[in-house]
Amino acid sequence: MIAWDRGRIAACAVASLSLVVHLLSSLNVEAIVSHAIFLLLPLSVIFWPECCDRMLRLSSEGRPHSTGEPTPAFMLQVVGWILLVVVCSIPLVGPMVL
Repeated sequence: MIAWDRGRIAACAVASLSLVVHLLSSLNVEAIVSHAIFLLLPLSVIFWPECCDRMLRLSSEGRPHSTGEPTPAFMLQVVGWILLVVVCSIPLVGPMVL
């Protein structure tokens, strides 16, 4: 079960709002689906930072890439939020650039 805290609820709300804004601005289903797929990466880092850290630290043989300690979950969630803000701003900035 997922423990729904304020950060996870806020991340889902931001992602949903971004999809709605993108839908209303473009009316292109393919663009919405690709945007939703891009949102999966930051949401997965926000929801499961320990699993993402473990997945990125281990090689294919199961050995760690570095000898340091695991990255704190809070730091990974901050990176996930930064990625989420960047990906969510694409529909807002994209039409203005063109």
